[in-house]
Amino acid sequence: MKFFFMTFTILTTNLVAAGTNPTCEQMMQECTESCGSRGTKENNCSYGSDQQPLINCACVYIHPANETRTEE
Repeated sequence: MKFFFMTFTILTTNLVAAGTNPTCEQMMQECTESCGSRGTKENNCSYGSDQQPLINCACVYIHPANETRTEE
């Protein structure tokens, strides 16, 4: 299971710092937007014990045609 990129974490922290608790809906929208045309492989969210949304977001990784694919 992969968690989202550092940029997203910073963005989330900024949202919380500004006093606006992001909802799962907002977080999932952010995930969709940041993945863009590649689309999302995983995009789910649940609320932690402190009612902060925990996002699990992974973009579809497009391999260049001349590369061999290795599964992680």
